Amino acid sequence: MSNKNEGIFDIVKMVREINTEHLAFALHPGKDMELELKLAYLNALALLMNADAEIHDREKEYLATLLYTFDIPKEKLDDLVQFSMNPDKEAVLEVIRSLPKDEMKYVFLMDCFMLSNADENYSTEEKGLICEYARSLLITKPDEKRIQILYTQIQQRNGSSLKTIKLDSGKLEIKIFNYLFQHFQIDIS
Repeated sequence: MSNKNEGIFDIVKMVREINTEHLAFALHPGKDMELELKLAYLNALALLMNADAEIHDREKEYLATLLYTFDIPKEKLDDLVQFSMNPDKEAVLEVIRSLPKDEMKYVFLMDCFMLSNADENYSTEEKGLICEYARSLLITKPDEKRIQILYTQIQQRNGSSLKTIKLDSGKLEIKIFNYLFQHFQIDIS
């Protein structure tokens, strides 16, 4: 009987891995970041994953997809979960200092919204941490709101009228989010 259950578990595990690979964001601009920046990016998202003191499978799956996308071994997911459960203040400070400061900060913010809603429960704690991340990255409140609105449009598969986002700091080309448009099959032409 045990062998039968192990076989089913192996199949579930295999399908989960295939799904993670299939869901990889081929166009994610973070693919080109240096490894240190990728790890800081993922560690910051891991902290967000546990901001509400609940780690959900869908949140871990989102991180696993980013690991695959960033060409980082899937075994790193366990390290991310452990980091989120036992964050050290110095390590968190280093993560925040290492977050992207260029256009990638908006992609990071978008990934924060994607991760925080993966479990379909956008908690007060997650919202608070996203606000703090935005503040750390010098993203204004109106710009944070604009990215959140874009996130909502993406979730509703509504991107046909989007070309640029007008931010306080200037215009942001919408193509930076092509990885999500491709993933959700949204035509922005």
